[in-house]
Amino acid sequence: MLNTMLILQGPWWCPMCGADAPRGWGMMMFSMLIWLLVLAVVAALVWRFAVARGGSLAAGGAPPPAALKILEARYARGEIDRDTYLRMREDLGGGSQR
Repeated sequence: MLNTMLILQGPWWCPMCGADAPRGWGMMMFSMLIWLLVLAVVAALVWRFAVARGGSLAAGGAPPPAALKILEARYARGEIDRDTYLRMREDLGGGSQR
C-alpha cells in the first residue's frame, strides 16, 4: 500500500515525482517561460522609458539639447573663447563649425 502511494503521489518532499511527473515538468517549464516573458516586458518598458526621457542608453547618442544651449549661452556671454567653445561642442557631439 505504501509503495503504491509513493508511486502515485511521490514522496512527501517531492509532490511532482509520482505518476504525474511529466505533467509536473511541463507545468514548471511553462511557469518559467511565463516569468521570462514578464521579465522581458519589464526590461523593454524600462528601456523605452529611459530613452524617451532623453537618457541615451546607446553609445554615441546625440547630446541633450540643453547641454548645447548652455554651451552657446556661455559663449555668447563671453565666458569661454572660440577655441574652448569649438572643443566643448565637439566633445558633446555637436560637431565643429570651423
